[in-house]
Amino acid sequence: ALEESKKHSHDYKLARERLESELQYILIHRDQILTEITSKAKEQFQYLKDLISRAKSVLSWSSTGVSSDNFDEKKDELSKISDRINDLKPPEIPILNSITDFQIGDTVSISDINTSGILLSIDKTNATAIVKVGNSKLKVDKAKISNADKRIPNTSNSSQKYTVRKPIDPGQDILDIRGDDVETALPKIDFFLNAAITNGLSKVTIIHGKGTGILRKSIRQNLSSHTLVGKFEPKLDSSGGDGATTIILV
Repeated sequence: ALEESKKHSHDYKLARERLESELQYILIHRDQILTEITSKAKEQFQYLKDLISRAKSVLSWSSTGVSSDNFDEKKDELSKISDRINDLKPPEIPILNSITDFQIGDTVSISDINTSGILLSIDKTNATAIVKVGNSKLKVDKAKISNADKRIPNTSNSSQKYTVRKPIDPGQDILDIRGDDVETALPKIDFFLNAAITNGLSKVTIIHGKGTGILRKSIRQNLSSHTLVGKFEPKLDSSGGDGATTIILV
């Protein structure tokens, strides 16, 4: 009888430790459920609270107080709670800007380049879209587009300071940013490229000067991953100085 009691206590301790681990996992993810706004999520969270309450009641039992005649009942209760926790799935989070929200011909905004265009096609398999901006067609990730009339304004200081209120002169294909620091120059370049492609330009030049090379290096690093840039190359002056960059737009 003593040996059986020790075995029961050992089994109970293992079951309790396993349940404590599972409860810890749920408590860590509690905030995710709290942030859900659908009724399904609220019901799920209420169910979770009830589940935790029951589990805590079981965990409050002392392993030394478990007698052989009620151990099986308590062990079954632990197993049931463990099974329900394992089956618990977090509620689905509504996906905003689903690609199915758009129609061909819609005017959409592209978040990472702060510009808009006409939606030409969508690829649900790869979750991408083709958007016409000016005379160019861009392939963008669907997560980066939104309906233009529902776009949330970008309130960052740089965007407010350098927002292009109207398209630039089609003949303005040169941007001179000599003397600017990197933080000031990059937003200017973004808006310059957006305006250039909207006006149908295919090639532009940025004059950054020679200096220490820090500005030039930062600009070219930015251009290497810019959505609107097809390729770029140094534009050397007559003495071979690297003070400007020529950009071929997509």
